[in-house]
Amino acid sequence: MPPRRLPARLSPRAEEDRDALFDYGIKEWGADQALAYILELLEAVERLADFPELGKRRDDLAEGMRRLRVEEHVAYYVIEPAQIRISRIPHVRQDPTAAIGL
Repeated sequence: MPPRRLPARLSPRAEEDRDALFDYGIKEWGADQALAYILELLEAVERLADFPELGKRRDDLAEGMRRLRVEEHVAYYVIEPAQIRISRIPHVRQDPTAAIGL
């Protein structure tokens, strides 16, 4: 039997990150490019549903925390019993402890 697929869900703060990134992308690159970037990011997050351990462990940030780099952003997430919770999606240059609120 294949492993159970866990839905990947964005936390409210990760949704804010996504929306801010989209708004910034529209201003800097235009709507088409901004949408393409967001879709690429969300497709990578969705891959976590099938491969939750794809990201690198970051237990130094929080127990069970993982990170998945997508282009110039990083999805920080935790595998929970019923879902994969995406905590934040900061830029790669942002300090991870500040990004995830530690």
